[in-house]
Amino acid sequence: MIEVIQMVNQIYFNFIENQELVSFANSNLKRIGKVVQAETGYVYLKVDDDFIHRLFPMIQESKKEIPNYFLTDGIGAHSTVLYADELKDGPAITEIGTDITFEIGSFFKANILGKTYYGITIISPQLSQLRKKYGLDPDRLNFKGFKVPFHITIGVWKP
Repeated sequence: MIEVIQMVNQIYFNFIENQELVSFANSNLKRIGKVVQAETGYVYLKVDDDFIHRLFPMIQESKKEIPNYFLTDGIGAHSTVLYADELKDGPAITEIGTDITFEIGSFFKANILGKTYYGITIISPQLSQLRKKYGLDPDRLNFKGFKVPFHITIGVWKP
């Protein structure tokens, strides 16, 4: 297993080689989602829940749990498009309900604010264009002041 550590605004993303997981995702999971907006203003790309059902068991870390937004009556598997505080008092998002395609990037582990996140990055020119249209960084989300790539969280660990 090869790890490449990249610092993105003081967060360490360990891009971990897990060819089995990435190949499985590319070959067996639907790489399309629908743009949805929560009442809070949070906008996300709803993707097939198989991203968690099928990929979670493939994470080779023993300290992991399924994300809480998946276990409860939450939104399930998704990729953030924009956080509510990124577009305060901004224009209404007109792409709600739009289907967006993406490609699978890399498997990663990131330590952010006392939690460890396991996930896969996704690549989507459509998502980049959407964010750019609203004056946001087209390639990085602003998560609590940290710049993070588009991704689908598969597991978390909070010691």
